[in-house]
Amino acid sequence: MEYQHYMGLMEEIGYLWRTVDNRLIMWNYIERDDILVHEEPEQPITTVGLVKRKSAFCGFDLTHIIVVATPLQITLLGVAAASANPLNKGYKGNRIQMHNLNVKAPADDLCFLEIKGTEDERILLIGHFSLGGSRLVCLTKNMLYKYLPTSFDKAPKGNIQSFIVCDQRKVIYALTSNNGIEVLSSPGKGATVKRLAQTGDIKETATRIANPSGLTRYQDDFQLVSIHLISKEESERVHILGVSITGARIYFTHLSDIRFGASLGPNEQPKTIKIAHVILSPNYEPQGIFSFIQQDQIDNSKTVLGSYYNKNVFLTAKGKVAGEKIVSVANLERTSTYIETTASIENHETIYGIGEIDEKFYRETSTGLPKDIRQFIILGHSSITTIARERPVDGLRRLILKTINSETIGSPELNAFFERYGYTQTCAMCLEIICVESGKKDNALVKKTTLVFFEYGGQPSVGLSMASEKNYQGQTRPRPRTKFSVKHDGLGLYLVRLLRPIWKKKIFPLSAKGTLVPSTFYERVSNLSLFIFKRHFITKSISSEMIYCTRFPRILLLYIDEQMSFYEMSTLMTHTIESICFLSGIMETGVEKIYQQLQTPSKEKFTDLTVEFIVTTFDGRDLVRELVISIINARATLKNTGGFESVASLLQKNGDTLFPEKDIAFYKGIEAIVKAKSAGVTNEDSEFMKEALSYFKEAPSDLLASKLDQICDEFRKLGWNKAILDLAISRATKEDPYNNAMMFLENGSNPSNPDAKFYKARHIYYSQVLKTIINLKPKNPRDESCQSQKYRSLFEAARNQKEDTVFLYVLYDWLFQNCLYGDLFSLQPDNLLPFVRNYVDHVQGIRFLYKYHLHRNEFFEAAMYVRLLAELDPNANLDERIFYMGQACTFLSKFLVLGGSTEESCKLAKVSELQHKTLKIQKEIRDNLCQQSGRVVMTDREKIMLNNIPMSLNDMFELSRRYNCPDGELLVLSMAYQCNFNLVQDLWKQILSDSKL
Repeated sequence: MEYQHYMGLMEEIGYLWRTVDNRLIMWNYIERDDILVHEEPEQPITTVGLVKRKSAFCGFDLTHIIVVATPLQITLLGVAAASANPLNKGYKGNRIQMHNLNVKAPADDLCFLEIKGTEDERILLIGHFSLGGSRLVCLTKNMLYKYLPTSFDKAPKGNIQSFIVCDQRKVIYALTSNNGIEVLSSPGKGATVKRLAQTGDIKETATRIANPSGLTRYQDDFQLVSIHLISKEESERVHILGVSITGARIYFTHLSDIRFGASLGPNEQPKTIKIAHVILSPNYEPQGIFSFIQQDQIDNSKTVLGSYYNKNVFLTAKGKVAGEKIVSVANLERTSTYIETTASIENHETIYGIGEIDEKFYRETSTGLPKDIRQFIILGHSSITTIARERPVDGLRRLILKTINSETIGSPELNAFFERYGYTQTCAMCLEIICVESGKKDNALVKKTTLVFFEYGGQPSVGLSMASEKNYQGQTRPRPRTKFSVKHDGLGLYLVRLLRPIWKKKIFPLSAKGTLVPSTFYERVSNLSLFIFKRHFITKSISSEMIYCTRFPRILLLYIDEQMSFYEMSTLMTHTIESICFLSGIMETGVEKIYQQLQTPSKEKFTDLTVEFIVTTFDGRDLVRELVISIINARATLKNTGGFESVASLLQKNGDTLFPEKDIAFYKGIEAIVKAKSAGVTNEDSEFMKEALSYFKEAPSDLLASKLDQICDEFRKLGWNKAILDLAISRATKEDPYNNAMMFLENGSNPSNPDAKFYKARHIYYSQVLKTIINLKPKNPRDESCQSQKYRSLFEAARNQKEDTVFLYVLYDWLFQNCLYGDLFSLQPDNLLPFVRNYVDHVQGIRFLYKYHLHRNEFFEAAMYVRLLAELDPNANLDERIFYMGQACTFLSKFLVLGGSTEESCKLAKVSELQHKTLKIQKEIRDNLCQQSGRVVMTDREKIMLNNIPMSLNDMFELSRRYNCPDGELLVLSMAYQCNFNLVQDLWKQILSDSKL
């Protein structure tokens, strides 16, 4: 019984399809147990295509649409995932459901043989006419174009054999029957397809490019059978690969001159297409007709009947049309030199399709053993064949295993391998094998690979000299640069390959919905951990070589330079792995919880966070500290005090360089606060307070200073007021162990003084104590509440900090500025009196000391200072001076009554009494002259002296006589009789002299 059948692959969903007349059968070639069937009414199915779907369609949440074509109509079937895997965003390997969408379109007398789709969800088909010729049909174009005349339809017509869609460049490439390629614009939202560029028959040009030495090439050998897309990730200058009937690869470009480094712009459409270069098949034999060979003698077993190309791997199916086929695999790898390897297998049946099981883009010389090997599927008439492509690292591993029991390290095959791939590349592969295999029980392979690594890795050598040709007398020549060994460069290359996938990748980017989604950067954490384990072995082994170089200083310097470079790479790797472990901890805690607790500036940095930002910048380290605090607070919601300590302990265990010991102490202090809050403890003598205080005393200065406000606020909420004082005194002493702040005060508090920074560092902590005192100070001094008791307790503790003189001086200054004399009066004079004498305004200090001693009932000292106030206060008027001097007399009288009678005190009391009387006489004269204001006109200077400045008896006598004030004269004479008889004589002489006149 005869029947029509076709076959093909749907790589995107992991299914193959086969048609038998009007029946479509689909089979999951990954799960290998899922079969789906669809039947078309009476018409044989000619081809099947798969198109991506971005949105819901006909009420179904679809991922793809299957297009089934028959001679009469086109039917659309929906594809939805039956069991989605949350760890895999694709659906390859998962079972699917197929839905009949009841959407059909007429075939319009066309026989469709190829179906593809665009990212804009347009369905493109190649339709062949029954009388010959073909055209490109857009199934989902605007319906308006169905009613326009043919002349308005700009879709190209002609004999199109096949086509491919490039969503990156928004174009379609069509292979025509005249052996040319047309570049067409993708339909997009419009309905028309425009021709952008085209080539004619490329046989002549390809023959000329492939014939540089004049060897015979036949143009028929460059008849194209298929074309393949080269993505932007592979090349910016080569865009299309054409495969000829002999297996020759013809590369096409859109650039006018490929020799220059130009490339197409992001939105630039191609305007030209031409051949860039031609690579012949490795087993090339001309297929043209020789004049001396008969046609039936030509072996066409090497004719290409199908091909596949994807990301550096090229497969061709060669052979007779209906006979056995040979599948040839070519791996194209660009390193410092162009490397191409080929292999072939035999398949004794007709091949219908070639595809890749899981598409991945990576260069095979830089891939590691833990990665999946690229696998390709070959669809035959009655079977499928899977090809696993061996990578270079697999070949190196095989060669080392081959010589694992040999006493010699190297071998001719290993030598050839190193020469082929380069010593640096191969040393990087050795490290990959070491890191992957080191976790296994049998480490013979690791030992052998290590020996190979050091044997072929070489030693550092002298590089190009940095010295100039001229050398002047007295100048030393700079030593030559160090040319690092191959094993050093291999280690650096391996590090780059490990770090590159995660280095600049955002770890917690914002999704379209505004929620945080962690990226898949941690897939390589296992490789990094293994390498960190092995790095110590590498550095120790290399450093042992330096022992033999002590007799040769120049050679020793080379080894030292290389060892330092190894250490730097090791440190970089250590910081990176610790950063990744920390970020994994963030994911375990909950990204959303941590994100919500961050401040706005930190939130912006968090969404742009990369490993590079953490490892290489100070802002990154600051953000890490913020994140640790957020993690501790986030875990507080678990109501499990035992969980808090695990944060700091985990950081201490896995991050000894990213999180130094002092940072860990700070985080433990934060944990103690969180535990106290969770337990509701507000006792100042609690173990939580003691624990937090002890840890914060050991915390790093910059970290504690940046978080000091928040920490002290938490202390105040918990009632740990004395802990703030204790922390401030301890940290201030640690910031300024040599008491340079005191020298700053003693030298006049000049801001340009180098010791000013020590005073500022201390004042940061002292200000927290002052803030706490302000918060606790009651408005009513007689308040006996609990808060008042806390205030008195804290103030008592603060004023007794006699070991920290700077703190006491800051406290005294704050009390003076806020006029809190009641608190000042309660202080002891040991530090207070020197502060007042040296750092307080002179008159203000005298006024305070007078009140301070009076408050302490020290009448003699109070009298001394109030006398100075009466004499020296420039702003006091005469009445105030009389009051001050009267107070001095009163205090001295009390002092004498209380038994303080001494010769000095008696003399001072007598002098004070006379001064007090003198001031009173000045007041009577002032009042008398003021009463005669209409008759007496004094100068301004005389008024100021009479009202504000203490005057001598002689001056008062002259003023009284000048303005005819006899009462004033008598008062002065009476006072002179009491204190100075010589003055009495002088005054009488002056009176008698004036009377004679």
